[in-house]
Amino acid sequence: MNSEQPVPVHRLDKNTTGITIFARNRPAASLVSGLIRDWHVTKKYYAVCNGEFETDIGAIISKNPGRKKYNQMPRVTTSTQFYKHERKTADSRNIELITNFRVISSNSPQISLIELQPVTGFKHQLRVHCAALECPIMGDELYGRHAGNNGISRWAKDTLHPWLDLSRRVPFLLHAYEVMIPGFGPTPGDDLVIRAPVPPIFKHVCKRLDLPNEL
Repeated sequence: MNSEQPVPVHRLDKNTTGITIFARNRPAASLVSGLIRDWHVTKKYYAVCNGEFETDIGAIISKNPGRKKYNQMPRVTTSTQFYKHERKTADSRNIELITNFRVISSNSPQISLIELQPVTGFKHQLRVHCAALECPIMGDELYGRHAGNNGISRWAKDTLHPWLDLSRRVPFLLHAYEVMIPGFGPTPGDDLVIRAPVPPIFKHVCKRLDLPNEL
């Protein structure tokens, strides 16, 4: 029997729900950490965003800020096509940051339910990309302020009021629902796909905001 404690290899931002990866031992943790570091692990998220995306499917692209913090929103562009994962190189500082997106539904022009898939990996990339499009993730008080609404529009807050606590704080609505780790499947050569069900509060908010969904 393996007496080693599970080793965390992937963590979520504070208040993000969904999948956190633990390895059974340190050798496995080293392998999976390397795959994550080199962008070989596919991650998919659901997010409820304030605002409306210009296209139903595409990618958000920005320059890599390096070690700088996001004191101001980066300039972003959008593409109408998905991008494939690319291998991280030694000179990844010059690689553009890319997030694929798909609009699942929207209550135009107030709220959108989005599927997000980071092609590259940078701290807070999904949150920053959405906020830079002036469609911040609902409940994101850190980057939502850059879009001028502290992570939620007044209409959404008033609509959700009966569901909120006395502080009228809206939950952070970013959920990591699927992770694919190549080569770690149940049989040799297969990929390991992990899925996490959407939290009830996430579904309740979508229903309250009239967001048809497939969750």
